[in-house]
Amino acid sequence: MNLKSLADWGHRQFRIMLAADEDGMIRCFISGKKYPIDKIQLAHYKDRSCNALRYHMKNTQLISKKSNVFDANEYVDGESIHHRDFRLKLIEVFGEDVIPWLDLKSQKIEQLTHYELEQKIKGYLLAIKQEMDHNKNMHPSVIKSLKKYLNASKEIVST
Repeated sequence: MNLKSLADWGHRQFRIMLAADEDGMIRCFISGKKYPIDKIQLAHYKDRSCNALRYHMKNTQLISKKSNVFDANEYVDGESIHHRDFRLKLIEVFGEDVIPWLDLKSQKIEQLTHYELEQKIKGYLLAIKQEMDHNKNMHPSVIKSLKKYLNASKEIVST
């Protein structure tokens, strides 16, 4: 696994850790319905090829697989249902200025260095370890998911 993939996974795990309730369920940003971890994906409003927004908390949201995969292939007026609903929810949550801001920020060309990716991964590892140490109500499915990431990460990045 390369560093960018590991950072992507870490970002997803970090978001899951923040969002999961005591039953291990996560609320879909778009629909508001709760899903187990295996039915949730990390979606990017602006494509993750845009490094300037790849890990930004407004650009990335936990979304049901149904929305991220199936609704993404259904179009209304030239826009996927997923992208339309994602846009509308972003505006509802963050305000009217969020879409122009994301559009502007997405035009910035950034390269992520080896060092920057390692630092991002180390940050996720530290946050996850601290939360696991302090949160005694974490659901076993969340713990299992986080431990899988921690184990994979320690082989690649020495903290």
